[in-house]
Amino acid sequence: MPGAFFGEYQAGGLIVVLALHTDGKPVTGYFPCTGMHGGKMVFRGDVSRVPFPSQVTAHAAAEADKAEFAPYVREYCRLFGRDAEAMLRDPYTVVTPDSKNPYKQMYVSD
Repeated sequence: MPGAFFGEYQAGGLIVVLALHTDGKPVTGYFPCTGMHGGKMVFRGDVSRVPFPSQVTAHAAAEADKAEFAPYVREYCRLFGRDAEAMLRDPYTVVTPDSKNPYKQMYVSD
Protein backbone atom coordinates (compact mmCIF):
# COMPACT_ATOMS: atom_id res chain seq x y z
CA MET A 1 0.00 0.00 0.00
CA PRO A 2 1.37 3.44 -0.87
CA GLY A 3 1.94 5.44 2.29
CA ALA A 4 0.88 8.85 3.54
CA PHE A 5 1.34 11.78 1.15
CA PHE A 6 1.52 9.43 -1.85
CA GLY A 7 1.89 11.55 -5.00
CA GLU A 8 2.43 14.72 -2.98
CA TYR A 9 3.07 17.67 -5.31
CA GLN A 10 2.80 15.50 -8.41
CA ALA A 11 3.57 17.79 -11.33
CA GLY A 12 3.15 15.44 -14.27
CA GLY A 13 3.20 11.87 -15.47
CA LEU A 14 0.98 8.92 -14.73
CA ILE A 15 0.87 6.80 -11.57
CA VAL A 16 -1.15 3.56 -11.64
CA VAL A 17 -1.97 1.97 -8.27
CA LEU A 18 -3.09 -1.63 -8.77
CA ALA A 19 -3.98 -2.22 -5.10
CA LEU A 20 -2.99 -5.88 -5.23
CA HIS A 21 -2.33 -6.48 -1.53
CA THR A 22 -4.80 -4.26 0.30
CA ASP A 23 -6.66 -7.06 2.14
CA GLY A 24 -9.58 -4.75 2.89
CA LYS A 25 -7.36 -1.80 3.82
CA PRO A 26 -7.53 1.53 1.97
CA VAL A 27 -5.47 1.59 -1.23
CA THR A 28 -3.31 4.44 0.08
CA GLY A 29 -2.43 6.19 3.32
CA TYR A 30 -3.43 9.64 4.49
CA PHE A 31 -3.24 12.78 2.31
CA PRO A 32 -2.79 11.25 -1.16
CA CYS A 33 -2.48 13.74 -4.03
CA THR A 34 -1.83 16.64 -1.65
CA GLY A 35 -0.54 19.58 -3.66
CA MET A 36 -1.07 17.74 -6.95
CA HIS A 37 -0.86 20.25 -9.80
CA GLY A 38 -0.23 18.09 -12.84
CA GLY A 39 -0.32 14.57 -14.11
CA LYS A 40 -2.81 11.85 -13.33
CA MET A 41 -3.23 9.06 -10.79
CA VAL A 42 -5.24 5.95 -11.45
CA PHE A 43 -6.46 3.69 -8.64
CA ARG A 44 -7.84 0.17 -9.17
CA GLY A 45 -10.64 -0.91 -6.87
CA ASP A 46 -12.64 0.83 -4.17
CA VAL A 47 -11.38 4.30 -3.23
CA SER A 48 -14.43 5.31 -1.18
CA ARG A 49 -12.30 5.47 1.98
CA VAL A 50 -9.47 7.45 0.41
CA PRO A 51 -9.38 11.03 1.80
CA PHE A 52 -8.62 12.93 -1.42
CA PRO A 53 -7.96 16.67 -0.91
CA SER A 54 -10.34 19.25 -2.33
CA GLN A 55 -7.91 20.45 -5.03
CA VAL A 56 -8.28 17.21 -7.02
CA THR A 57 -11.13 15.61 -8.91
CA ALA A 58 -11.77 11.88 -8.81
CA HIS A 59 -13.96 10.18 -11.42
CA ALA A 60 -14.64 6.67 -12.66
CA ALA A 61 -12.32 5.77 -15.51
CA ALA A 62 -13.91 6.15 -18.93
CA GLU A 63 -12.86 4.07 -21.93
CA ALA A 64 -10.47 6.83 -23.06
CA ASP A 65 -8.83 6.76 -19.62
CA LYS A 66 -8.49 2.97 -19.76
CA ALA A 67 -6.93 3.18 -23.22
CA GLU A 68 -4.24 5.41 -21.70
CA PHE A 69 -3.26 3.19 -18.76
CA ALA A 70 -4.11 -0.29 -20.12
CA PRO A 71 -0.71 -0.78 -21.80
CA TYR A 72 0.99 -0.33 -18.41
CA VAL A 73 -1.35 -2.80 -16.74
CA ARG A 74 -0.80 -5.31 -19.55
CA GLU A 75 2.98 -4.95 -19.32
CA TYR A 76 2.89 -5.43 -15.54
CA CYS A 77 0.74 -8.53 -15.95
CA ARG A 78 3.01 -9.94 -18.65
CA LEU A 79 6.07 -9.48 -16.44
CA PHE A 80 4.49 -10.88 -13.27
CA GLY A 81 2.18 -13.60 -14.61
CA ARG A 82 -1.16 -11.93 -13.95
CA ASP A 83 -4.36 -11.89 -16.00
CA ALA A 84 -4.42 -8.43 -17.59
CA GLU A 85 -7.89 -8.64 -19.10
CA ALA A 86 -9.40 -9.68 -15.76
CA MET A 87 -7.56 -6.87 -14.01
CA LEU A 88 -8.75 -4.33 -16.61
CA ARG A 89 -12.39 -5.34 -16.02
CA ASP A 90 -12.14 -4.04 -12.46
CA PRO A 91 -13.29 -0.51 -11.62
CA TYR A 92 -10.69 2.25 -11.77
CA THR A 93 -10.76 5.83 -10.50
CA VAL A 94 -8.83 8.64 -12.18
CA VAL A 95 -7.58 11.54 -10.07
CA THR A 96 -6.48 14.83 -11.64
CA PRO A 97 -5.81 18.32 -10.27
CA ASP A 98 -8.75 20.69 -10.72
CA SER A 99 -7.20 24.06 -9.99
CA LYS A 100 -4.69 26.33 -11.65
CA ASN A 101 -3.55 27.29 -8.14
CA PRO A 102 -3.90 24.15 -6.01
CA TYR A 103 -2.02 25.66 -3.06
CA LYS A 104 -4.21 28.75 -2.58
CA GLN A 105 -6.61 27.06 -0.16
CA MET A 106 -3.66 25.95 1.97
CA TYR A 107 -2.29 29.46 2.48
CA VAL A 108 -5.10 31.97 1.97
CA SER A 109 -8.34 32.16 3.93
CA ASP A 110 -11.51 33.45 2.28
